[in-house]
Amino acid sequence: TTGNVPYDDVLKYTYGVLTPIVTNMKEIVASGVMASTKAGASGAVSVVSNQITLIAAFCTGFHATSCPVAAGSTERRDVSDVFLNLAQEILQVLEKTVQHQPIREKATTFLHRMIDMLGAKMFPAIPQVLNALLGFAGPGEAPKAMRIPVQVMKKHKASAVELMCTVFKPLVERFFQLTSPDYLQLNQTGKQVCSYENKLHADLQIGLGTLLATVFCHECVGLFHKPENQALLEPLLKNAMACCVTHPELQCNRVAGFQVLTEFVKVFHGIPDFKKTVLDGIVKLSFEAPMAPHFDIAEARPFQALLDIANLHVAIYQCYGDEFLSVVRGIVQNVTHDENSTNQFLAALQKKEAKSYRDNLKVLFNAMKGAR
Repeated sequence: TTGNVPYDDVLKYTYGVLTPIVTNMKEIVASGVMASTKAGASGAVSVVSNQITLIAAFCTGFHATSCPVAAGSTERRDVSDVFLNLAQEILQVLEKTVQHQPIREKATTFLHRMIDMLGAKMFPAIPQVLNALLGFAGPGEAPKAMRIPVQVMKKHKASAVELMCTVFKPLVERFFQLTSPDYLQLNQTGKQVCSYENKLHADLQIGLGTLLATVFCHECVGLFHKPENQALLEPLLKNAMACCVTHPELQCNRVAGFQVLTEFVKVFHGIPDFKKTVLDGIVKLSFEAPMAPHFDIAEARPFQALLDIANLHVAIYQCYGDEFLSVVRGIVQNVTHDENSTNQFLAALQKKEAKSYRDNLKVLFNAMKGAR
């Protein structure tokens, strides 16, 4: 931390440590060796990526950017410009070497540190960095790039909406270029459910689910006021619904499926056309998804998903009240064929206590499976 170290001493120490590293890094990049196919290319990539790691570690020691102008002085001066210039240097290196995965990975770690340290001063650089990272990112790397806007929204909340309006559409479009729930459908290609490839696509779905949850829960819903972002709502909703029926072992049925749908309901329930989608589509899906053979309620992950379904039902009930109860009554009545049992189920839902209501769902779903 800069603490009480005088400003000039901080500059002397910082430049003394970092200048030789940055200078050497720029020389390696300028030499063009990393753009060649020669044996030295991989070694140069390793050196530069390690240099970025070292710089990021050095910056971790600075928990504040304010320091006294002189020893014993109460007047303080900000040294954040030093680190902002450093960030610009590293990002220039990234743009010239972005085709190399180790450098992308280390530069992303460095960027996280700079966002934490410099806050909104890093906003102007983020769209360009994300564009560079996503251009080369595959399903395995894209979730790491998504963590950058997640970090920004969690830290800055509504103040990040303008930035998010710029980066959200390219992020989502790149997501749909890389994956879809079709990659996770069972037996479609004869691959194992939890194959390495499937897990990559599932993690990407979870990354999108986390991004959307952050938008909804950290005062950034305003980004959907932009027409170009509004156009993304329908494909995002369809993607979340498709994730709900994926295998529980992949875990994206929760984070990218039911949990996202719950937030959609809470935020967009006032839209007339959306109510029809919820009552005719999402509700039906929430009762059908647990009927899949791979959804074994006795196992841990499917049982955890039941709580997500319970939370979804509670959210729908809070938004649509008796209209939702009427739909649920018809579904439950077809299973129990008993008015008293149906009323007990609806009474549990109306208490709006998701954990206790989950027990009623478990009994109902077991009965539904037994009747098939």
